[in-house]
Amino acid sequence: MSTNHQGYTRFLLTTMANRTTLDNPYANSNTPAGLFYGREELLSWIRQKLIVYYRDQPLLLVGLAGMGKTTLLQQLLNSQPGDTHRFAYIPLPGMAQDSLDAFLWTLAEQITRSLQAQGLRLTLPTRRSFNAAPQRAFANYFLEPVLAALKGQYLVLLADDADWLLQPAGDCPLAAEIRAYLYQLGQQQHRIQFLFARTGRESTLPTEALSPFRLPQIALVGPLSREASLAYIQEPVPYKVYADVADLLYTLTEGQPAALQQVCAGLFARWQRQELQQVTLADVVTVVRRQQMAGSGHPLRPPTQPYTAPADPPGATPAGARWRVWLLLLLVPLLLLAGAWLGATFRRPVNVAGPPAGAATATTTLTAAATAALAQVAGTPRATSPPPTRPATQAATMRPAGASPTPLPSTPSPTATPPASATRPVTPTPLPTEIIRAEDGMPMRLVPAGTFAMGTDSTRPEVGDDERPAHNVMLDAFYMDKYEVSVAQYATFLNTLPQFRESCPGLGCFLPRELIGTTSYLLEQTADDGRREYLALDGYANYPVNHVSWPGAVAYCQAMGARLPTEAEWEYAARGTDGRVYPWGNEPPDSSRAVFASSSYGDLQPVDALPAGASPFGILALAGSMWEWTADFYAADYYQDSPAQNPPGPDGGPGRVTRGGGWPNNNQADRIRSTNRNALEESFLSADLGFRCVRSVQP
Repeated sequence: MSTNHQGYTRFLLTTMANRTTLDNPYANSNTPAGLFYGREELLSWIRQKLIVYYRDQPLLLVGLAGMGKTTLLQQLLNSQPGDTHRFAYIPLPGMAQDSLDAFLWTLAEQITRSLQAQGLRLTLPTRRSFNAAPQRAFANYFLEPVLAALKGQYLVLLADDADWLLQPAGDCPLAAEIRAYLYQLGQQQHRIQFLFARTGRESTLPTEALSPFRLPQIALVGPLSREASLAYIQEPVPYKVYADVADLLYTLTEGQPAALQQVCAGLFARWQRQELQQVTLADVVTVVRRQQMAGSGHPLRPPTQPYTAPADPPGATPAGARWRVWLLLLLVPLLLLAGAWLGATFRRPVNVAGPPAGAATATTTLTAAATAALAQVAGTPRATSPPPTRPATQAATMRPAGASPTPLPSTPSPTATPPASATRPVTPTPLPTEIIRAEDGMPMRLVPAGTFAMGTDSTRPEVGDDERPAHNVMLDAFYMDKYEVSVAQYATFLNTLPQFRESCPGLGCFLPRELIGTTSYLLEQTADDGRREYLALDGYANYPVNHVSWPGAVAYCQAMGARLPTEAEWEYAARGTDGRVYPWGNEPPDSSRAVFASSSYGDLQPVDALPAGASPFGILALAGSMWEWTADFYAADYYQDSPAQNPPGPDGGPGRVTRGGGWPNNNQADRIRSTNRNALEESFLSADLGFRCVRSVQP
């Protein structure tokens, strides 16, 4: 660790009580930390080449966007007394590009500004002195006094973002004219040297790009090495970043400095707000998710092809693509999706019921089941497998719509002895297509046992690597809620558990309107006896409940004698057996089928709206509306070797899988595909995050 980093860390450690007033070292380049790591070989190469410099062969840095070329150039500005070279930073996109005369004037301005910031006393000639003979004015009235002030030092012009200047003459005559003048200037004045930086790859540089200069001496600016990345992540901060988290951040970003900077800045801000003592995998997931959902164009993305280090000079050690690392694939697919669909044939395996009559509001008082659910959340909320299915005695609480209570039919035991009078095998009674859950009045649709292709083999850019490969999965029959759980249903549940909110970690199991604002339709008020009461906002009782955490969803489903669906069950219920892209088929979504890509929270619809978007089994809103919690932990590579029958999901992971896509404007058509995977930490609460439940069919 360098001295300035040690000093900054000690400073932070002595001011923990006032952490909210600290500067974010990753967001503020003026902090003592400096935050320059892993470029020592490149800096050494630049200085060596400047000592033995050929006036017709400038230096050139080449690298993809976000690789730290600008940071490298600015680090060169920290010249120490006695250095043989002085550097002037020139951001070329800010230079005048309409004529050579205007360019030279703005070039003089930039050089003056850069050198004055380093403590040199310079006077910029008047603009009028450039009008008559700008080229002579630049060389005689400006450059000569500058070189005299440098007292024998060489002046190195650091031309950043030089892409427009490095164009063939046929594409940009002005760029060729400017290069010709700079070439002439360098030939006449040996104390002028040039270092250009451009975005791209070495192989894409045209041979005539720097004419009349000879081909430049090129250094490739690639990702940071693992060691430099880990130092960048761990050294400038007072909180603990465990080695596995730091390693994962390095793999996630592949050592790209811009990506590292943005994620680390978000983690530091999260530490300030929430008074964390360490950074965990869940913190990384939350920070990146929120940065992406803010629509700021998150830099995390896979390179289009691996970097190859140049033979001469040495660049940073490439990180290499590690495509099967689960967290990388957790975060990147949200940026890769582009809005396309597969070409499977549309068909419905079962008849879908007509327009819904609406979800009934539960009035049943929850007792034993609710108490058990509360104990589950408070005591052991983090099971590594889906919650157990309901006991057989609960089968009597499920009945076909409009029918009197009767137990679900069971399949005869294969060892049972048939009556002597039997002349043919007994045919099991078909399961009803729809039942009503007695606890809360929720209609549940049958998803019969079957085999389907989970995931996809598509290579389209909107398909994440975590959706591959397609693999056959066999599932037992189950019933799934026809609608997302509504505000009224969840409010009734809360009224049976007055201390429920305190049983969940972090912000709690849910956020009512009084705490989160207008994006919640669940009201919390104090009754006459001092108890909390919950009710739906007028007009929104039948809207999907949101701002519910994973433990809050688990507790509700268990209190209803149900559970959250596994990821495989959710996808099967959404797409059926014919491999469709969306629940309704392969046609792109529109406002008659799904609520998505909306710029207004007012566009949210009741749970029984949009029957045209029903799945093959008659289940609504499996695309758009809410992201929906599932029981499974997330692992990006789980499809590589998941079980072929009733897969339970991995044994652990940084978050739980959510499916279906939300309705805000950053959820485009590609994000509500039935194979699209998402994951959030269990305590996450959001306006576009809800759930529905399932029940297994007992044999």
